[in-house]
Amino acid sequence: MFAFTTRIGFRRRRPRAAGPFGSSILLPIARVGCIAACTAAVTVPAGAAAAGVPGGSAVTPQTPQSPRSIVVTSLRSSGPGSLRAAINAADRAPARKPTVIDFAVRGTITLARRLPAISRRVTLDATSAPGYVSPGPPVAEIDCNARAGLQFAAGSAGSRLLGLAVDNASGNGVTLDASSITLNRNYIGLNLRGAAFGNHGDGLYVSVTSSGNLIGLNTSGASGVIANVISGNTGSGIVLAGSSDNTVVSNRIGTNAAGTSAIANGGDGISITGRSDGNHIGGTDFVDSATGQANNPTGDKGQVPPVFVVPPLGNLISGNARNGILMDSGSRDNFLNGNFIGTTARGDAAIGNAGDGVWIDHADNNSLVGCKFVNNPFVYYNVVSGNGRNGLRITDSDNTLVQGNFFGIGANNAATVSNRRDGVRVDGSSVNTRVGGVIPLGNVSAGNGLNGIAVTGTARRFVTFNTFGGLLAFNGNDGLLITSTGGDNIARTNVFSGNKKNGIQLAGDASGVTIDPDIAGLTTNGGSALPNGRDGSPQLSGSVTCSVSLVDSRV
Repeated sequence: MFAFTTRIGFRRRRPRAAGPFGSSILLPIARVGCIAACTAAVTVPAGAAAAGVPGGSAVTPQTPQSPRSIVVTSLRSSGPGSLRAAINAADRAPARKPTVIDFAVRGTITLARRLPAISRRVTLDATSAPGYVSPGPPVAEIDCNARAGLQFAAGSAGSRLLGLAVDNASGNGVTLDASSITLNRNYIGLNLRGAAFGNHGDGLYVSVTSSGNLIGLNTSGASGVIANVISGNTGSGIVLAGSSDNTVVSNRIGTNAAGTSAIANGGDGISITGRSDGNHIGGTDFVDSATGQANNPTGDKGQVPPVFVVPPLGNLISGNARNGILMDSGSRDNFLNGNFIGTTARGDAAIGNAGDGVWIDHADNNSLVGCKFVNNPFVYYNVVSGNGRNGLRITDSDNTLVQGNFFGIGANNAATVSNRRDGVRVDGSSVNTRVGGVIPLGNVSAGNGLNGIAVTGTARRFVTFNTFGGLLAFNGNDGLLITSTGGDNIARTNVFSGNKKNGIQLAGDASGVTIDPDIAGLTTNGGSALPNGRDGSPQLSGSVTCSVSLVDSRV
């Protein structure tokens, strides 16, 4: 029946060599002193300097022409040596001539009027500012002073924004209207002290004319790398509005830089909307290159001591005023891997999003995946816990895949970090939701305020396979509740034990439900009792049509 004692091996990945973000400050002290004495933005040959830009050749292929360098020497809003003068000079460059804008000063640029849009390929590199330590927080800031934020306009494809704080804009902090833009080491909505100084629109808005962007980098593969902090904005942290094929890794969205407390974005943490397709949120790495340890929080199902590693490429998306992640408006083929949604950076306590952790609404073919068949369970899991409503909600959305995730417990596989409502809720007319699969693709949904899993509305062809509901921490209602009238819903080889009410409850006018077979009220191996508060065997109320094949149940 169950394969809980099966051991699936995996190859432990070697630590990756430190990436280009291990480089030191780009401007030697002598050069800084010389440049600071100048009174105008200086244009110099910069072949060597450009090669040292963090993320350089690994991110965007260099053109045959060597980029030129323009150096910011003044914190004034305009005039010689200002950032405005540097952007204007870069925009006058030939279309195929890239530019690097370095900083010979640190501190805050307070705008008297909006900056010009960037319309050429530019690396805006504030990691070159004096005193910047990599990897670390920005030392240069644009206080937009209630003017428009920073815009990468048509013609700026391949640009990079590195190590800059952008805050207090009248609208979005940063807007991308061109493709293949890289953002790394930035604060968007925080000032240089790491305190909230929000933009009055979204933190980062990525339009339909922009795709293939890199929002965060972690080339070292180490856990705890902070790519960007996008918090404190009036709107959402990141909005992908008809934008596809973006990669979002190692960011903190809705929290402070340490990931220990909320600095809420007023909307969602990430909004994937307007038919935004093929975006990757997080990643599948599970080895901390700094230690060489591989994540294994379940200890090969009790066979070896557990090892807890924060998935290096995952994002922390917590503390936001609405949902952690919203996918809607026909957005398809998006993947979530290794993210902590509603928790602290360690994943073992709550910084809840006020709404759902993840809400998939009228959006088909999306996935939350925490392992592959060749991996041990949960090696790059999404932890969707601590949220004000449901952990995961799927509404009027087809073909959602949910494998190898934690809902309602911490990343350490021990702490209770409750979602206030259901761990997983499937509602509306959703079709073909698959929760789990053969070992090791099951999920854990425990410790939630209501049910481990609830299937409602007219949802049909729902399958839960190898879900562990309750066990570590009881759900406040049932392990599995099905009221859907859609039919063809299946619960197969699950364990629903230790819940406050029933292990399995079929209610309302639920029809076409197959319970075939499951464990309720026992431990995973069926060897000892782990009672539900009421009944273990499926409880039927209302007009219910089902087929039941239960291996064993005890109250």
